[in-house]
Amino acid sequence: MRKMKVWALLIAATSAAVLGSACGDDGAAGTGGGGTGGDVCAEVDCGGDVPTFASASLPWDLCTSCHSDSATVRQQNAVPDDSDYTTHAGVADRGELIAARVNSTGSDVMPPSGSTQLSAADKTAFTTWGCCGAPE
Repeated sequence: MRKMKVWALLIAATSAAVLGSACGDDGAAGTGGGGTGGDVCAEVDCGGDVPTFASASLPWDLCTSCHSDSATVRQQNAVPDDSDYTTHAGVADRGELIAARVNSTGSDVMPPSGSTQLSAADKTAFTTWGCCGAPE
């Protein structure tokens, strides 16, 4: 029985490490995070069509496998507890950060390598949304 518990803990720890490295965190620039969207947002035209959080052009499903409404899932993926991307309230204050992360070319890019990647249109939609006030 003791061996089974040890194996279960080993499998759980390994799974958490693998999933956590795929999803990463929302830390500051230089620590695996992306800082703010300053440079990315400088070129965004907010005078045109700006998608809303509920817009079909924002594929949140690519984010919410890690940035879940489940605290357990967020913890398993090394995602900060306040990073629930399933509701507008969970992302509203992260618009510029999200814009920066989807446009990053470094280790802080989202979605992380190994995950389904955003199309150019998806990146544009997230960038416009995030840089133009993250409307609901």
